[in-house]
Amino acid sequence: MNEEMKTEIQNDYEEQYMILEEEEIKEERRKTIIIIILLILIILVSLIGASFSYYKYHKEKDYKNCKLDCHFDRDSKCDMNCDINKDGKAELNIDTNKDGVCDVNCDSDKDGKPDYNVDYFYNRNEMFNIDTNNDNKPDFNFVNQDKNNDGVCDLNCDTNGDGWPDTNIDLDSDGKADLNLDTNNDEKPDFNIDVDKDGYADINVDLNRNGVCDVNCDTNNDNKPDYNIDYCHDYKAHFNVDTNGDGKADSNLITNFENIDTDKDGWPNINIDLNGDKVCDVNCDMNNDGKADKNIATSCLDKTGSDVILSIDSKKNQKIFLHSIKSINVKDIVPGWSDTQVFAIENKSDDSVIVDLLWKNVKNEFTEVNNLIYKLDNGTTVLKADVKAPYQDSILLENVLIPANHTYYYTVSYEFRETGVNQNVDQDKNFTASIVVSIK
Repeated sequence: MNEEMKTEIQNDYEEQYMILEEEEIKEERRKTIIIIILLILIILVSLIGASFSYYKYHKEKDYKNCKLDCHFDRDSKCDMNCDINKDGKAELNIDTNKDGVCDVNCDSDKDGKPDYNVDYFYNRNEMFNIDTNNDNKPDFNFVNQDKNNDGVCDLNCDTNGDGWPDTNIDLDSDGKADLNLDTNNDEKPDFNIDVDKDGYADINVDLNRNGVCDVNCDTNNDNKPDYNIDYCHDYKAHFNVDTNGDGKADSNLITNFENIDTDKDGWPNINIDLNGDKVCDVNCDMNNDGKADKNIATSCLDKTGSDVILSIDSKKNQKIFLHSIKSINVKDIVPGWSDTQVFAIENKSDDSVIVDLLWKNVKNEFTEVNNLIYKLDNGTTVLKADVKAPYQDSILLENVLIPANHTYYYTVSYEFRETGVNQNVDQDKNFTASIVVSIK
């Protein structure tokens, strides 16, 4: 091999070596660039994650801390706890447990109207369009139900388009209207009219759903009762009683001297005669100065001015009261006797509570053959019927849901029935019992 060929081979080797060396350098540079890019991406992801966590933390904190008219995005519409009537309380998109999620009156399309978990006139308890599976869609007790497909609303009818039902209101989700019954489809309530929106019928109360007013009958459509007027939602005719069924007041009249209605709301508030015996029972004006002097009652939950609160049970700062409106003393009675006991459960808390009603300190001297029979109702619904009075402490009513800042009224109707046989064995017998409330 000559020198020239050796030199050429040498040069080829050197050239190949340089090419390989250059490729190695490029590969190293490429790896370095990839590593730098990966590091940058890791840093960016970490920064984005940290920023998102920071944003989420503070956003959730904002969600949980905001109490009224909360805005979380860039539009001008309220997102949470919206005060739509400017009364200082939330009516729309209410977060009741402060977890940043809507619980009541949830507006899913931001049109200013509730779409699911709709409450009853801002009582903060979901009652209509209830979302049962947490998919933010209504599943139960729908608003604007057309049950017979005739194009006319039959149940939970929203007549003014604000999202809340106004007529034929089904409060207990049983498929039947309870309040504001519209019987002629004119979008106006005719029976069981809830004037003060507290969940109780106030005017034209039809107790047996036969289309005829039984209690608090309004003859001139002024939303004030004219005859068969009750006292504090007991749904019993006490004043301006129609005794002959002609739709006019005949006995225990509201006048300027007896059963005086000073505030002209249709219900008497001075010199109140509850049983029509011409003797004042509540808010008696003893000196004719137009003011109550004896047996003063400051509200429907205070009928005698004394010994009103039977039981107070407090838990978790919940203020629950059981008020005696009308009590009875069962003794020296004869077959055929009957009387009623009226009481109310008042929830002065900002949240709903569940309570039990209990018989306590029971003393029943009547025999099993005779005994007393009682019926329990809430004014519009019979909860218990033809039940024997208890002989020992027991449960009267379980799992009663009382909405926030609401009062429920109950009547216990007692009867000592005529059996047709000698009942002298129960002469001079007594029945006493206390009703107390227990918070769940």
